[in-house]
Order: sequence, then C-alpha cells, then structure tokens
Amino acid sequence: MTNDIDNFDDFDEAIVTLCQTPNTALQAIHRLLAKGSIRNSSLNAIYERVMSDKDVDGAYYLAVLAQKIDDLPFDALPLVELVLTQGDEHAKLSLWEKLPQAAKLSLQEQGFDF
Repeated sequence: MTNDIDNFDDFDEAIVTLCQTPNTALQAIHRLLAKGSIRNSSLNAIYERVMSDKDVDGAYYLAVLAQKIDDLPFDALPLVELVLTQGDEHAKLSLWEKLPQAAKLSLQEQGFDF
C-alpha cells in the first residue's frame, strides 16, 4: 500500500513541477484526467499556471473539471471570466451551456449573458 501512496505523491509532485513551466496547464490537466486522481496541490498548481499564462483553453477545461469537484481549493469564477472575456465564441458558448443555473444567474448580474 505504501508504494501506491508514494506513486501518488510522486505524481502530484510531478504535476506541481510541470506547472512551474509556462504554458503547461493543458498538459497537466490531461495527466490528471488520465490518472483519475486529483490533489489540492495539483489543482492549485494548474490554477496558478492558467491564471499566470492567461490560458483561455486551460481555463475552459479547468472550469469544466472544477464543476465536478466538491471542495475546490480556489475560486473558479476567475477561470469562467477569463473564458467569457477572452475566449472564442465556441468556447464561451460551450462553457456557458455547462454552467449550473445559479452560476449563470450570478454572471448575468455581472453583465455576462449568452
């Protein structure tokens, strides 16, 4: 059992290390999805990478992933705002359609609408 935990720790550390390099958020998200396990430190590293790079594609995928996680270690709103203000029309509409109704209402109050 220790070996599984060590591998998980190594995987988490590899994600954090990867995200220290610019423009690696999508690669890190792909690795997380392939592994099927997520730690807060990995999520935080990806979030910081997305926001530092202003990576609209990474923001889109992380915002979609974030909807499936109960206890996010970050606020997803900046991800959504990044996509809605800088994404192409397809990304904007696609994300909008995936948002829960409560989030849409909140964003509409801020001036976002589709």
